[in-house]
Amino acid sequence: MALSHFLVSYQLTLTCNDSKVDALAPLSIEKVLIEYFKNKKRRVIVDKYLKLDKVPQFSEHLAHGTFKAGDRGFTAEIIDSETDELVVKKKVQDVQALPYFFMASCFTFKNAILILQRAGHFGIKSALEEDLVSFCEKKFPQYRISFVMRTQDGVAQKFFERAKFTALRFETNQVPKEVEDSLRDHDGSYSAEIRITKRSIIDRLVQMVTSAKSRKDFKLYNTPISRIKVESSVGGRKATFSLGAIADTDIAFEIDKKYIKEDGHPDYDQMCVFAKNIINDLTKK
Repeated sequence: MALSHFLVSYQLTLTCNDSKVDALAPLSIEKVLIEYFKNKKRRVIVDKYLKLDKVPQFSEHLAHGTFKAGDRGFTAEIIDSETDELVVKKKVQDVQALPYFFMASCFTFKNAILILQRAGHFGIKSALEEDLVSFCEKKFPQYRISFVMRTQDGVAQKFFERAKFTALRFETNQVPKEVEDSLRDHDGSYSAEIRITKRSIIDRLVQMVTSAKSRKDFKLYNTPISRIKVESSVGGRKATFSLGAIADTDIAFEIDKKYIKEDGHPDYDQMCVFAKNIINDLTKK
């Protein structure tokens, strides 16, 4: 099964601890990002390798590009899954560098939307946040950048109000006990998916999901739910969103499998289109 890819939105906010300094020579979030992107050198944040593929250029306050990133600090064997043959032995300093798309849109003088690609559970948010915050503190000592999930300020609620839901999918790695009993004599791991398409039921379940304090609080048939996906239409565009921590409603835009290339990575141009649509939705008043 191909790895699922997502686009997740964050908001960057630039603040100054000295109002007089900011009044005399105001610094924009775009200027900070331009200076940050100029630094093309590789970075190692804890055991995460992070390198900008090429310096992006801002046009109409928007820029996009690709980071290469991967984990280091441990040995591993790269094995051909079809032949079981050893391909290469990974050394401690070696990194399996994956490409991660990003798009930044500076929608006000002090605020920007940052869209980051996530591949399954793998991403660059933590490493990029640590590196960008540290860079800002060193380069512009009187300024600070905050890095928060964009959906925490009510955008998620606006999304649920505007979206037309076409289906709701509940995925779990734990099957109900009565089903588990019937599978007791069979080896292997099990997963189940419940797909609901009736609009009245979808509306009630969405309300239940968004009111739950956390994903752990939400169960179907007394079975904990691992993943919740919403198939929807927003502004005439069809999209699948993955709901993370329900209390904060971490909305991740899932990239349709038809846009995943043979090498397992999403098409770059399509990610640009999707990211711009997300930014437009988030900044729309």
